[in-house]
Formats: sequence, structure tokens, C-alpha cells
Amino acid sequence: MKIATKFKPSLLWNMIDIFNMIIEIVLLLHSLLAPIAVILTLIPTGQRYISIWLTWFAAIAAIQVCYTIIIGLAATAIVLSNAQPFSDVTFLV
Repeated sequence: MKIATKFKPSLLWNMIDIFNMIIEIVLLLHSLLAPIAVILTLIPTGQRYISIWLTWFAAIAAIQVCYTIIIGLAATAIVLSNAQPFSDVTFLV
């Protein structure tokens, strides 16, 4: 039982960190494609690759913003309800 109580917070914190790292890596890799999108937009083929790139960049940024809002609301719910760890907070997991 003692191992489970030590393992849960560590696992949850690790999942939060992993999600944040994945979003940051995706943003960095996606920003590496910006020069290619600009060059392809300047070629007279009729397609606007920069708009496609900006749409995906905005989508990735929206995922990060929505995640931050959800975490903020969950933290506010925990603080305002005076919840005890591992008993009242299980509805958030």
C-alpha cells in the first residue's frame, strides 16, 4: 500500500512532464518546417503552404493552451474544495 501511494504522484507528475515535453518537441520540429513552407509558397504553383503551416502551428498552440486551462481549472477546484490527497482528488484522475 505504501508503494502505491508513492508511485501515484510520481506517475502523474511524469505524465504531465511527458505531455509538456511532447508538445514542446512538436512545436520545435514544426517550426523547423517554416523555411520550407515559405520557400514553397514563393514558388508559383498556386498553393499557399505557409497558410497550411500556420494552421497546424495554431492547432498545436491551441492544444497547449487548452491543456493549461484544464490544469488550471483542476488546480482551482482542488484548492477551493480543500481536498485531501488521494481521497477527494480521485475524480480528477
